[in-house]
Amino acid sequence: CDNFDFIRKIEETNGTVIYMYGYGQKMLLIDRKGFIEYKEVLNTDRYTAVNYTDALEIAVSFVTQHGSWKTLNGTNIYPYLKESVNIEEASRKGYRFTFGYRINGYPVYYQEGEAIEIKVVGNQITYYKRFLLNQKDTLQYFSNDSGDSTRNILSAKNILTNNYEYIKEKYVQENGYNFGNNKEEVFNTIVSMINMVDVGYFSLDRKKPDEEIQLIPAWIFMTDKYVFLFNAQTGDSLGSKPIR
Repeated sequence: CDNFDFIRKIEETNGTVIYMYGYGQKMLLIDRKGFIEYKEVLNTDRYTAVNYTDALEIAVSFVTQHGSWKTLNGTNIYPYLKESVNIEEASRKGYRFTFGYRINGYPVYYQEGEAIEIKVVGNQITYYKRFLLNQKDTLQYFSNDSGDSTRNILSAKNILTNNYEYIKEKYVQENGYNFGNNKEEVFNTIVSMINMVDVGYFSLDRKKPDEEIQLIPAWIFMTDKYVFLFNAQTGDSLGSKPIR
C-alpha cells in the first residue's frame, strides 16, 4: 500500500489550500482566514494507550515541531492550557487539549475556536488546528512610558453601558429571556449575569490570503452562555460565541 502514497493539492476559489496524502489518511488545510488544520485517520493497529501526562507531552512536542510557540515573525507566544477533555475515536481513548496564548501578558481571542486545538489518541495526533499570528505593532494599545495600561482603550463600564442592549437581544432571540422594559433594571440584570471581564487582543479574519493577520485591543465579557467581544478603542461589537 505504501507504493501508492501520493499528495494531492486542491486550491479553492476563496484562497484556501488543501493537501491530501494518500486516499485521505492525512489532510492539511491552510485557510485564508489565518489558520491551519491537520487531520489524520487513527491507525487502530498501532494504538497504544497513554496516560494524561504522556498525552500532554505528545501534544506539546507536536506543536513545538509544527509551528512552534512563536508568531510568524518570530515573536514569542506564551501558551497556557485552557481545557483538556477525554475523547474517543474508533472506540479508542484519547484527549483533546485546547491552548490559548498571550502576547505581552494579554490573551488572544478569536471569533471561532481557540488558538490551538489538538487531539491525541494513543500516541498518535489525529487532529491539530492553530491560528497563525504575524504580530505587528500591537503592544502600544496597552502600555506607555508612564505605565498607564489603559491609555488607548475605553473603560469596561463604558463598553457595557453602550452595549448592554446588544447582550440583552442575544438572550431574548436565542434563549427567550424576558428582561422587561425598565432600562435600569435591564442593565443591572445584564451586569449580574457577567461572570468574567477580561481585556486582550482579538484576531481579525483575513479577507484575502495575502493580507497580514491583525490584532486589535478588545474587551471580553463572559456570561453563563456566551463570550461577548468588543473593540476596546471604538466600543463596536466584535461578535459573540457560545461557551463550549
